[in-house]
Amino acid sequence: MKITRWMLFSLLFSLLLTACTGVVQGVVYGDIDSSGEIGSLEGPLEGVSVQLAGCGATVSQLTGADGAFDFQEVPDGTCAVQVSKGCWQFFHSFPDLGYPVPVASDPDLPTSIGVLMSPTCGIVRGRIYRDLNGNGIEDDVDTPLEGVTVDLTDCGPALSQVTAPDGFFYFDGLPDGTCHVAVSKAGWSFSNSFPNVGYPIPVASDATLPTSFGILMSPNTGIVQGVVYGDLDGDGVQDEDEVPLAGVEVHLDDCGPSLMQTTADDGAFEFTNLPVGSCTLQTIKAGWGFSNSFPNVGYPIPVASAPTLPTAIGILMSPIADAIDEGTERAAGFEEFALSVDLIYPGLCTPNRVSFEVKAFHPSGIRSVTLFFKVEDPGGEQSPWNAGVSMPFMGDDYYLLTQTADQLLGSSDFDEATVLYQFVLEPSDGEFIRSQVFRNLAIDRCGQAPPPPQATATPDKSGPTPTPTKQP
Repeated sequence: MKITRWMLFSLLFSLLLTACTGVVQGVVYGDIDSSGEIGSLEGPLEGVSVQLAGCGATVSQLTGADGAFDFQEVPDGTCAVQVSKGCWQFFHSFPDLGYPVPVASDPDLPTSIGVLMSPTCGIVRGRIYRDLNGNGIEDDVDTPLEGVTVDLTDCGPALSQVTAPDGFFYFDGLPDGTCHVAVSKAGWSFSNSFPNVGYPIPVASDATLPTSFGILMSPNTGIVQGVVYGDLDGDGVQDEDEVPLAGVEVHLDDCGPSLMQTTADDGAFEFTNLPVGSCTLQTIKAGWGFSNSFPNVGYPIPVASAPTLPTAIGILMSPIADAIDEGTERAAGFEEFALSVDLIYPGLCTPNRVSFEVKAFHPSGIRSVTLFFKVEDPGGEQSPWNAGVSMPFMGDDYYLLTQTADQLLGSSDFDEATVLYQFVLEPSDGEFIRSQVFRNLAIDRCGQAPPPPQATATPDKSGPTPTPTKQP
């Protein structure tokens, strides 16, 4: 192709035009406390008119939610940026170059800047958090609270907002003076604010009162929530590749009617409006067994709205071998039993730690292994069988449960006793399988050391065997 003189001239003109134009861009932020810095509750400012003048025709843009402006093809030279928004004024820029802010395509002047604006009218903003244990302190598990009605009164017309999932609220354009903030949500009550200045919370544009703050709300009734994870290697620790587990039945008992939820892909569960007190959690999924919880407070897991018990927990479940190895005959049932007693913290209230361990197998998979026990005093009087305690799965077909002497003695008035206990296997498909009844454990109540267990388990065929509370 032959290049004509006109084509060459057009190309040179285009390159010259490109080289002689610049870009002016930046972000406008709301500096609510006029500190010259962007705080945790301060961010981009929407609805600001940004005007560029002094280099060609005056042009303007209106910032969106990201607070950004971007002027393209600005003539070479020095321009000036000005900002305006009702109830706001220019406060600072970074870099700090004065006002109007000089900007251009000149390398010695900025073409990308940040602008801070401070309020001239009252602004009230903040975030609401769950105070799950009601201690008035924002703990790690206290997340933002959605659906809270925030009412602002006593400074002009009454205003109201409902918080989104981020728990955030924001009122601006308020007259100078003191307003009051009140919060409401069914099943929740005001717990505290930071800073703590009373309730309803006094807020305004007055510098001596907060205009940016956090609020805590505590549940009037119990909340139990958490996430179930797959513990693939059965080590009781959540590793990086172990993700939430779907399809887990989470059962909540012992505080009102029994409740059940099935986890979705996020592994989460949440029970609300529970009676104040202590409940218990158990998890069930075919081919999986309980592995651990964090915090680790035993199993079934005690949970409630009481500050001394967890209301937000993580649960680990590990896979159970659910098939016979090819070419290997293996009978369903119990294969190994072990019992150990530790004498710890002599003289304190729970010195006697007893560990029951059993190895169990079923070709269809195991839904649960439960330990039933009762106690017999030296005179032969026996307590009723307990309701059964589910044994956590430890991997490699082993189940382990640890109890104290006082837990085994339960509500009986015995100070010393022999423990009779039996293991019950509930398969994923099929009939319950019961072990023999053992009576090889002698215990004393709080502070007294039991004798070491016998080397081998001694079956007891005289007493009744327990009946599991649930049938497959």
